[in-house]
Formats: sequence, structure tokens, C-alpha cells
Amino acid sequence: MRQLLWPETRSATGILNGLFDFRVQGACDSMDNAPVIRRAFTLIELLVVIAIIAILAAILFPVFARAKSASIKTTCMSNFRQVGMAVMMYADDADDMCPMFFTSERPFERYRFGQFNRQTGEFDPHKGLLSPYLKAKEIGDCRGAKDLPGTRFYARGRLEFAFGINDLYLFSEGAPNWGKYPTITHSLTEFSHPSETIIVNDSAYIDRNTLTRIPFINPPSFRDCPTQHGRHNGNLNISWADGRASSKRPSFFRSDLGGCSQKDQRANNLGDLLKGPITRDWRIDDYYFQIQDHN
Repeated sequence: MRQLLWPETRSATGILNGLFDFRVQGACDSMDNAPVIRRAFTLIELLVVIAIIAILAAILFPVFARAKSASIKTTCMSNFRQVGMAVMMYADDADDMCPMFFTSERPFERYRFGQFNRQTGEFDPHKGLLSPYLKAKEIGDCRGAKDLPGTRFYARGRLEFAFGINDLYLFSEGAPNWGKYPTITHSLTEFSHPSETIIVNDSAYIDRNTLTRIPFINPPSFRDCPTQHGRHNGNLNISWADGRASSKRPSFFRSDLGGCSQKDQRANNLGDLLKGPITRDWRIDDYYFQIQDHN
């Protein structure tokens, strides 16, 4: 009897594995020949990302701006403390007298933060009356006012600081006549309330509708544009006659000045410093500026 000879016996598992290998190989061959499709962002996804970035920027930018402003205020406050201490040290060396508005020795005029040469027009910030007591010339200025132009009153540039000095009381007889200005000065022993008498503070002035630097300050009774400049988030730094430094917010914006509207004052944080409500009486309104108490 002849036996039937079958091909090599293969199990079911082997057959299935062979079929699978064939299909995978065929699929790989077809993928090698197919075009590559790259995944890209859709328009909606891009818009969502842009919106998220815009929201984060809107949140963070004001925070960064406030942080920068706070840093400038702190630096400015430190400068004011040094100016106050410089006035104290100057007075110690000058029989308790405050520095003059300026001293003149032709061709030179010495101011508190520098010396002006009338012949050459040069200004040397290292030769002011207070210079020996200050660490650097930058102390006499404020970074918060770096973009402010100078006033037309001092075209020669010798007094273009953004720290205004209480000149009408420190260097004259004061209100109501403002006599003998600016040829006198006062002793620290004359101050009735030195902890509340301004020596210098952040200053600015509206000149022909433009906010400018100005090297002095106007008390409330002096009917001109206010000069107390709240450049640090609405606050201004002050150096007091006792050597202390602090900040205050301008408390009054005037509506009775022709060339300086109340709207412009508010927009520029430029106002008067008052201890209480305005009274139109210089004895009361000029409290922070007076050498002696007249109440």
C-alpha cells in the first residue's frame, strides 16, 4: 500500500505568524513609498496661544512697571536722606547756617549741587556747596525725572535739577513780601518745626503746556503753578530740616491759576502740599515751608 506523502507539516501558529510577517512587511514597503505628512498647528491653536501670551503680558507688564517705579523711588529716597544729612553736616561746619542759594566769586557761581562758570558756560557738578558731603553727583537728581526737559528760565543749564529747594523761605524773608531774595539764609536754630519744614522735594513745573524740570519749589501762597511733583506713583519724596526723608502725596490741585489748569495738574501729579484744607492765608497754607510758625 502506498503512503501519501504530505508537505512539511506546519502548525496553525506557524501559519498565522507567517501571514502576519508578510502583511507587516507589505505595510512597511507601502509606507516607505508614501508621502510624509507633517503635523502642523491649526489656526485656532495659534490664536489660543497668542491670546494666552497677550493675557500674561497684560498681567505682568504693569507688575514690572510698578517694581521698576518702586526701585526708582527707593533710590530717590536714599538720595534725599543723603541730601538732608549733607545740609546737617554743612550747617555743622558753618555755625549752624543753611547753605546759601548760591555764592558768587567771579566768574564762578556755586550752587548746592554744582558750580557754574559764567565765562565758559560750563557746569561742574563736583564743586557745589554740598558736594563735599555727597557721595556722587547723581544724588542731586532723580531717575524718575530723566525724561523731563529743562525749563526755559535756565537756558544755560546750570540749575536743571529735578530736586526743588524751598528757596522762597530758606533764602528770603518769606511771605508775604518775599523780600531780600535770594541774599540771605537761615540758621537751623530758627526752625520752629524742623521735622515738618521742607528743604528739598521732587519738583517739576508746567511751562507752556509742557512738564519740565525746575530747581526750586513754590509754596501754596505763591500764586504760580504748583511744583510738588508726585512722580513716584503719585507720591513725592521730601528731605526735611531735621535730616529726615519721607514721601507725601500732593494734597491740593488748584483751579484758580490761568496758565496751569487743574486738569493738567492732576494729569501730571503736580500739586500743593497742605497740612489741612486751603484757607488762602499764607500763615496756615505755607506750614510745611515756613521757617518759623506764624499761627
